[in-house]
Amino acid sequence: YCAGALAAGFGFLWLTKRHEVTITGKATFKTQRLLEFTPRGDSVDGWWGRALTSQLLLHAWWTGGRRWLGHGPASASRAVQRWSSQQAQELSFGESHNDALQLLYEHGVVGLAAAVAFCWPIVGHLQLGDAWSACWVVTVVISLIHWPTRHPSLGLLWLAVSAKLA
Repeated sequence: YCAGALAAGFGFLWLTKRHEVTITGKATFKTQRLLEFTPRGDSVDGWWGRALTSQLLLHAWWTGGRRWLGHGPASASRAVQRWSSQQAQELSFGESHNDALQLLYEHGVVGLAAAVAFCWPIVGHLQLGDAWSACWVVTVVISLIHWPTRHPSLGLLWLAVSAKLA
């Protein structure tokens, strides 16, 4: 199901970017604005900015020579702000909107391995239909497109749920 949802999302992004010729900066398909009734408006520039930020962070991590230990805490925020001033596309303000990728850039393979080591015992205790398991999985999935664990109230809740499940 997840692969299908991702494929549908990328297909939607491709359609919106391909058919944005009539109304600049808006998600359109044959001149019909697709997202005009959403609370955030109908521009998909933020989605493209997040995708570009992810590409830049991954490329900088791979070519930066610091694959094992990363570039240091809070270095992704500074790098994204620096890259944002050099791009025609507006980037997100200092965050990658992907916790795993930001962790990889800042702390390298060692930091990502530590996060996986933290999560590994919990995965074995997840149960279908359990509210605690659902909370834990939803937070992990959302962290791939946002940074919920960086908000203290959500991060502490996720740690408490992790402790209960472990």
